[in-house]
Amino acid sequence: NDAIVGSSVSSRERGDIEIQMLYAFINKSSHLMRKLNETFLQASIGPGKFE
Repeated sequence: NDAIVGSSVSSRERGDIEIQMLYAFINKSSHLMRKLNETFLQASIGPGKFE
C-alpha cells in the first residue's frame, strides 16, 4: 500500500527505491533485447554459428 510506505520512509528513500526498480527494469529489458538480437542474428545468419 503506497500510503503506508509513503508515511514510513522519506521521499528521498522512496526515490532511491524507485531508481533501483527502474535500473532493475532497464537491466531486464536490455537482457531481453540482447536475447532477441541473438535470436534474430541466428535466424538471419543461419543455425550453427553460435553453437
